[in-house]
Amino acid sequence: MFLTFRNKPLIYLLLNKNVHKVALVVKTQLGLERIAASYLKESLKNCKFEVNPKGFKGLILVYSDLDPKELYDKAMKIPEVERAIPIYATTSSNLDDILKAGLSVAKKFLSNDEKFAVRCVRRGSHSYTSLEVNSSLGGLILNEIGCKVDLENPDKVVAVEIVDDLAAIGVVEGLGKYVKMTPNKVPIYEYMKYVTVGQVPYLGSDEALVMGEKVGRAVQSFEVSRYIITIMGPTPWDKLGPYVKGVNRGIRSRYEIQKRSYGRGARRTKVEISSLFELVRGWEGKIVIFEPEGRPFPEVGERIGNWIRSREEVLLLLGSREGVPSGIFRFADLVVDLCPGITLATEVAVSSALTAVSFSIQGEGLEQA
Repeated sequence: MFLTFRNKPLIYLLLNKNVHKVALVVKTQLGLERIAASYLKESLKNCKFEVNPKGFKGLILVYSDLDPKELYDKAMKIPEVERAIPIYATTSSNLDDILKAGLSVAKKFLSNDEKFAVRCVRRGSHSYTSLEVNSSLGGLILNEIGCKVDLENPDKVVAVEIVDDLAAIGVVEGLGKYVKMTPNKVPIYEYMKYVTVGQVPYLGSDEALVMGEKVGRAVQSFEVSRYIITIMGPTPWDKLGPYVKGVNRGIRSRYEIQKRSYGRGARRTKVEISSLFELVRGWEGKIVIFEPEGRPFPEVGERIGNWIRSREEVLLLLGSREGVPSGIFRFADLVVDLCPGITLATEVAVSSALTAVSFSIQGEGLEQA
């Protein structure tokens, strides 16, 4: 039985000179495939297009005998195109055929002094996994060409795009222009375990519940070690309770999303209630208070980043309806004004402070880039 593609035997497609080869694999946002294809047709002349091949959405196959790199350069000028891969070989989805074709392409485009990675995206049912393709083809390239493997920052990526019984193999520069993590980026979450946020609670009923939920989502987004609700004396539970409930609800909802979406384990922020004054008395690390009486953040941000990168415990103190009492200022290492002349809303203040601190942590990574 012949392997088939587009209801024709694959051997026919490979041998019939009148049938264009796959020259480009284009990826789009779901729902934008046909819009992207219409613009591609205007830009890429003498090409054939297959939108959502075999029902796989967000995908366009471009068939042409033209130079794949030229087609790639034109396709990347279309904003509806998320990513494009110039294709230099097509074969069946048999693993041995993929390895043979992949090695042949790598020999043409990789030199032994370059770093490389293999990235396989597999669509359909096969007897192997994408990771097996990555490791098997990567091992062949390593042994045959002598390139160095670098999964984080490769010079070139050998891309294997499998669509059911068709495998298209291309080469792209690096991981792409926009990637989430590069060597010059500091993974902020690794340092947020040294950060505790203390905040004067927003007291009330329904409004406090909503406010607490927003604050809870904010502190959990940054995965800070603890969020301490800092009361300043006896506080009626019917006023404090809704805020506490909202904070816990916000942390829980954001944490559940992080667990599902992150490729790493997420850290859940702990919630505590403490007297503000007792907290300050017993704190052994650095204390940073965010209030309008302080110095502008750009003047002191580097110091905060240095403390956290040195793995020193840092307590960030913020107010809500009530500010942090000025008597506490004497015990702070820094008093900081985030936005001179602007009074930040309670739910905005936490995320703004943590964003600023994140920037100060990242500063060292930028300097080393």
